[in-house]
Amino acid sequence: MTTSRRFALFAALGAVVILVLFACSKDSYPDALRAMLEKERLVDELRFNLLLATEAEKNAVLSATDAEAASFVDQARQAMGMVRDDLARLTALVQKGEESKEITALSAVTADFSELSTVGAAILRVAGPNTNLRA
Repeated sequence: MTTSRRFALFAALGAVVILVLFACSKDSYPDALRAMLEKERLVDELRFNLLLATEAEKNAVLSATDAEAASFVDQARQAMGMVRDDLARLTALVQKGEESKEITALSAVTADFSELSTVGAAILRVAGPNTNLRA
């Protein structure tokens, strides 16, 4: 079997599997696909903003001056705010879909994010003033 035929066969099989899976769901195929893509986009955005926040927190702690620290603290808080917004939009989408595995996973992520936010806020409080910890 040639590579192009094998690819065509896998593509057709993949399309059939997707159609069967979405045909069994209560939503229509385009709506379900749109929701799935939006969830994926939000998760990617959430990860990116969380990375920006942690990087800014690290830079705030390691900065040499109070002005630099304040700038990084502001960046970290802004990025964490974007993570909260992404998480809220993702929560609304997941609850609308009523998929129990997604709801369970999102509950765990939300709990972990709450703990992370608490730790991050404590780090940012220390990073602000030029303390012995930064000196």
